[in-house]
Amino acid sequence: MVAVSVLDISYASPKRGRVPAYLATNGVVSLLTDGPVAQPGYVKDDYPLGERQPAELIQQIINMCPGADLLLARRDVAPQRTAYVGHSYNATCY
Repeated sequence: MVAVSVLDISYASPKRGRVPAYLATNGVVSLLTDGPVAQPGYVKDDYPLGERQPAELIQQIINMCPGADLLLARRDVAPQRTAYVGHSYNATCY
């Protein structure tokens, strides 16, 4: 069995509010954030041509920047070995 540490964290969004996330470590440090569409209080907008859906995507991209800073500030993260892997909603961000 492999031991993994998981930290339930949040950090300030440059735009508004807080970004809920998880940090997991076991030889690899990873950051998994919740996008704006997964945060408490979100109300879905089904109108595909509205301004809200692009604004939510931009919000997620902006939210990822301080997350990257958070990882790079850790002593156990080597900046030259940092990569981005998007899963589900976050796969569309970069």
